[in-house]
Amino acid sequence: MKLISLRIVGRGTTAWSSRKLVFGKRATQLFGPNGSGKTPLVQSIVFALGYKVEYRDDIIERCDDVILEVMVSDRKFIITRKVKRPFDVIVEDPDGATAEFISEREYSRFLLSLWRLEDPVLTTVASASTHIYSPQILPLFYLDQDHGYSDEYYSAQKFIKNQYAEAMRLVFSLGPRNSFDKRRARNELKDQLEYLDRAIIRSEKSMAELVSDLGGPRRSVPEINLDLKVAIDGLEALRGGGDLSEQVDVELDIRIARLQKQGRELAQERLELEARVRGFEQIKHEIEVEADTLSLNEEARRVFASFDAICASENCGLFVRSSATYGKSLLYLKDQIKDLERSNLIHQRRTNEIVRELSRLDLEISTARQERLDSVNQSSVATLVGAVSQLTEQVIQLRRASQLEEELIRIESDYVAKLDEREKVHSRLSNLDAHSSAADLDLLRIRTAIAERIKFWLGVLRTPNVSLDVQVDRDFNVVFGGQKVTKFKGSTLTRIILAIRTAAFDVVTQPENPGPRFFILDTPRQQDISRDDLAEYIKQIKLLASERSAQVIYSTTNHRYDQGQDDTEWTPDFVGLDHPMFLGIESPRL
Repeated sequence: MKLISLRIVGRGTTAWSSRKLVFGKRATQLFGPNGSGKTPLVQSIVFALGYKVEYRDDIIERCDDVILEVMVSDRKFIITRKVKRPFDVIVEDPDGATAEFISEREYSRFLLSLWRLEDPVLTTVASASTHIYSPQILPLFYLDQDHGYSDEYYSAQKFIKNQYAEAMRLVFSLGPRNSFDKRRARNELKDQLEYLDRAIIRSEKSMAELVSDLGGPRRSVPEINLDLKVAIDGLEALRGGGDLSEQVDVELDIRIARLQKQGRELAQERLELEARVRGFEQIKHEIEVEADTLSLNEEARRVFASFDAICASENCGLFVRSSATYGKSLLYLKDQIKDLERSNLIHQRRTNEIVRELSRLDLEISTARQERLDSVNQSSVATLVGAVSQLTEQVIQLRRASQLEEELIRIESDYVAKLDEREKVHSRLSNLDAHSSAADLDLLRIRTAIAERIKFWLGVLRTPNVSLDVQVDRDFNVVFGGQKVTKFKGSTLTRIILAIRTAAFDVVTQPENPGPRFFILDTPRQQDISRDDLAEYIKQIKLLASERSAQVIYSTTNHRYDQGQDDTEWTPDFVGLDHPMFLGIESPRL
């Protein structure tokens, strides 16, 4: 966004207005004596962009509109904001269409789109959701006379958690530090993970009870139903008469064959379970090796971070993310080991059940063979009664087994689905907590660049008694040789703040970055910065504006700086009691 012109329109018969003031392509200098109205003009620029300005009472009573023309990608927008109303902005777009904004939120969203900035959902200091507004962004590009030179970041309202860091991250396209969406998603995933853990435990308990109720080896439902059909057909054949002895012998032979088949299947299942247990033990060993490797890497990181060349300050924060990732990865591996141990326990219990079932089957086969031998010596009636009784019991048991197996299959399917879902939720939670190395490198690159430019601008401003060991932390707070900004006072503090804000503007106006491309400076107190030092600063920031195709707007009282081809000077031309004024009644003029 480039600034084109500014105009203030008066109200009533004693209205104060300004002429149409055109901004320079590079620099705009407001030159006039104290009390000539430079500050209201500077304030009006950011006021039109949504900033909350405390105008003097006479300005509020005599001025009606602030009209700011801006250019965005060769498209001109005309912004009109009412001075006296609570919030009322009208924007005319290049096609002549107008939109009225009576909501600060909607107007801020419109400006963010013009600045090509994201509109993330952030977290308030009260842990609620919110959006960033233009008044929270503009302090990065505007230094007012009352507060702008005494704080790294001054905002009348600080309702966003880590508000300064969030504003800086936004203009550098780094992504939010405390995304409310991410926080809400994290809590939802944790709740979902807890629910799945409880559901998985319930399913495991239900499966164990059903396996115990089956009282025998696991068989497929079609296989059970086939045995059931054979038993029912045998029962019907016995009831139908014929050679009873021969039929009973056949049924006993079928029963013995079935029992032997069950024994072979159980033995095979036992072999498979034992193989799985051995495989799980191998996987567990590999995970433990990976966990040990993680621990070694963390120890190496601590040694690496102990070198002053890498982390010059105790809380440099360079490896905070890697430490967090280490802890999460280790916790994840331990969870995997617990899952394996739980599965192993289930398999071992099943193996023990199979051993008991094989013993029972051996006994039942022996009993059936003995019955086969005894049937030769029994009467036909006695043999029939015994065979019918056994087949009837078998039919009942097989029907129950079929029902239990169907229920067990249903629960097992649900159990596997929950395990898969739990794995996905765990993965999403890990990914949500992790931060990409690319984003960390971008942040580190920007912090390093700002620190280097702070040193440069401190030199331009000839700032004495300030260490050039400049460190910028992850929240963009600056430390000079271990001393925070709050430790400095007076002229030194003014120069430090000006160096910090100019350095950030220096880096953010690089071609690849979106956002505003103007830097607005109200007059710093003359006793804080000498004329020569300020002259050198103005010279250098004009060079910066030329290199970056940006604009700098500044006011001055005691010294009139030379203007270049792309520079503009605003001077007061309304008659005042003691000196010319920037605002006045339309006529007469000087």
